[in-house]
Formats: sequence, C-alpha cells, structure tokens
Amino acid sequence: MSSTIIALSGGVGGAKLLWGLQKVLPENSLISVINTGDDDVFFGLNVSPDLDTAMYTLANLSNRDQGWGLNDESFNCLKMLEGYAQETWFNLGDRDLATHLLRTMHLSNGQTLTDVTKMLVEQLNIPSTILPITNDSLSTSLVTKNGKLSMQEYFVKMRTTPIVEQIKYEHVGTVTLADETRHGLLNATNIIICPSNPLLSIAPMLSIPECSSILKTRKNQVTVISPLIGGKAFNGPAAKLMQQAGLESTVLGLAEFYQDIAGTIVIDPEDRKWQPAIEKLGLSVKILPITMACSDQKILLANSILKEITNE
Repeated sequence: MSSTIIALSGGVGGAKLLWGLQKVLPENSLISVINTGDDDVFFGLNVSPDLDTAMYTLANLSNRDQGWGLNDESFNCLKMLEGYAQETWFNLGDRDLATHLLRTMHLSNGQTLTDVTKMLVEQLNIPSTILPITNDSLSTSLVTKNGKLSMQEYFVKMRTTPIVEQIKYEHVGTVTLADETRHGLLNATNIIICPSNPLLSIAPMLSIPECSSILKTRKNQVTVISPLIGGKAFNGPAAKLMQQAGLESTVLGLAEFYQDIAGTIVIDPEDRKWQPAIEKLGLSVKILPITMACSDQKILLANSILKEITNE
C-alpha cells in the first residue's frame, strides 16, 4: 500500500514546506490540511487566506517575494473601491477575486468548503490534495489593548503591532473535522506539522477536539517542524506571540507546546543546545537545516524530513 503524508499548515511559512514536499513525494501522496481560523468575509466574499496561499504556492502561481497572493497581480478593483471611500486595507487582487467569487458562489449553493477547495485545486492542476481542517465555522480572534480584533485585522490592518492579551478560537455550534480530513488524519502513514505559527495557524486546528484527540492517539507518527531559529521566527510574529502568551520563545517552548501531540521535533543546528531539555519532555529531536529561502532549500528540507520519518 502506498504511503500518504499529511501536513498541517497555515499560510506563508508552512506553504514553503508544502511546496518542497509536493516536489519530492509521488503524485497524490501528499495531503495538505489547512487552517481556516483566518477565514473572513470582505465585501460579501468568502476569503480563505491560508487555503489560498497553499493553493497558489502549490500551483506555482504565488508571489514569491511576499509569499502570499498571485504573481503579476493587479489591484484595479481595490482602487475603485477606494474611490468609493471603502476600507481597502485587506489586499484583494483582481485575479485573486476570481477565487473568492467562485468560492462564495458555490458555498451559497450549498457546497462544503472541502468540495469547493477540491474543485479549485483540480482546476489549478495541483498534483496533491488540499483540504480545509473543517467545513464548520472556526474563527481566531485576538484580545488586545486596542480591543478585540479578527485575525486579519491584527495581522494585516494593524501589522501585528498590538500587544495580545488573549487568543480566542471561536466555534459556532459544534465544530468537527471535515470528513476527508478526519479520514486522512486517521490513516496517513505520517503526520507533519509545518513550520507555521503555533498559536495563530496550528492551535486553531487543535482547538477542534477531534483533531487534538487523533493527534494524541497517533503521537508517535507526528513530527513538528520548528518555525523558530535562535528564538526568532523566520516568518511572522510567532516568537512575539509566544512571549505574550507566556510561552518561552525558543524551540524548548515550542516543544512544551506540542509535547502532548507530537513524538518528534525537527530543529535547526543553531538550536542544538536545547536538545537535552527537549528530550527530557519525551520528544525525539532531529537536527536539520530548516531555513527555506530558496527552492533548493525547500526541497532539501522536505527530503531530509521524509528520510528521518520513514527511516529510509
């Protein structure tokens, strides 16, 4: 039976590893399960930022300089909205709008987010599977000194500057895993947690009881890739948020955060000094260069991770 790898991911940082994994794995053996806690509605359109980043990256359509959005994008619609005195802090590109229009249309016609995502992935000729963590309403919000902010308000509008007092993962009704996502988590050969923000990208998924329960059961097959090198995140505000949440912003703090659901953590050689303390928590430590500044580094890391977790 062919092996399947599931990778849990948020946006930019995680998508880099997804791209590397898709490059080196056989076709259709990668399942990317994506955070939907960032999802929001802008001008009546359902926007799924992390799903879109994963899709555009794996379709080789993303803007590599900024890590999100589409290459060679224009913003004429946004400029017109600005002319109508509308708030335009959330960048909606002209071609990007096509994705949101289709998603909104199909969701309003009763299709699930999984169904819509699979349709978009197929049309983009992506040779792997991309699934949302859930079809239900999951929303990340941040309580700050500026008041309660949605994830996009905090991240895009406020540029992550407010001090965060509390992060909330809000469920509307009972939130369960999407059916195909559940099946994948239960049956995948190995599960990788990508180097995404632990509090903004991975924790929303773990807030779904089914998800954390399955990962605890399959702990020995779960490998976390650190998003930190030397106490600094290579994308976004992960280190800063960990400090504000009372966590140590080191790979040891990361290991403590994940110790109930993961058996292995991959850290950079720069963080080798933390290996003994992490191993005392019961996690196996693999030391690999985790910087992904270019395509070759993404492929190298993906190959190295797969070699470690499959013992080949």
